[in-house]
Amino acid sequence: MIKGFLDQHGQENQMMSEMKEIRKSKKEYCETVMRLMKEKDLLVVRVMTHKDGPKDIILKKRIKKATITPKMIQKALGEYHGEILQQKLIDDIMQKLRNSADSVETFSLQIKKLKVDNSEPTVLGE
Repeated sequence: MIKGFLDQHGQENQMMSEMKEIRKSKKEYCETVMRLMKEKDLLVVRVMTHKDGPKDIILKKRIKKATITPKMIQKALGEYHGEILQQKLIDDIMQKLRNSADSVETFSLQIKKLKVDNSEPTVLGE
């Protein structure tokens, strides 16, 4: 009973280390594929001859809007300490916050399995 428990624990540890290696390898492949797709300006790559069947690899581009943090607000307001709050001052502060909060582009890959119709082609006009 104890030996079986320890054996399973050992198998689990081995499997977890293998999964770490697989994830690391997958991340490297993903970064390489994304870089190549960006260089070639491709949004989709269609693979028809894979052993798991035909698939589309889709390059997804997301623009993350930056979040205005309390630290950014404090920094923007620090310059105006002691001044009377007027509309022009508010506009200046808001402009500083907008300029400091740049959006960031992020890319990811999506793999989509294609449905293949293996039926006989229909001939029209016979």
